[in-house]
Amino acid sequence: AVWTVLATATDPQGADTLEAIVDGGVQVSQGGVEVGRYSLSCAVVDLDSADCTGTFVAFGDGTSCGDATSYSIVVEAEDEDGNRGASAPVTGREE
Repeated sequence: AVWTVLATATDPQGADTLEAIVDGGVQVSQGGVEVGRYSLSCAVVDLDSADCTGTFVAFGDGTSCGDATSYSIVVEAEDEDGNRGASAPVTGREE
């Protein structure tokens, strides 16, 4: 299964200061333990915000989409100065 994470990022100095690619910008945890980090891609929408996407293949441990709610995901956008801002954890869901 393929997981997709969608988020909107903002920066006080303007969305154009956000990095287009954030290595490790998608953090996936299960039971409070980090199980993976994946790249995040952000595209500026307007001066205030950017749309960000992260896509990764399901874990090799037999995890199915039905197990999605056992995972939490945090998205971290980064600006040109290297400052990262993290979202609140979001629970995975099957679609």
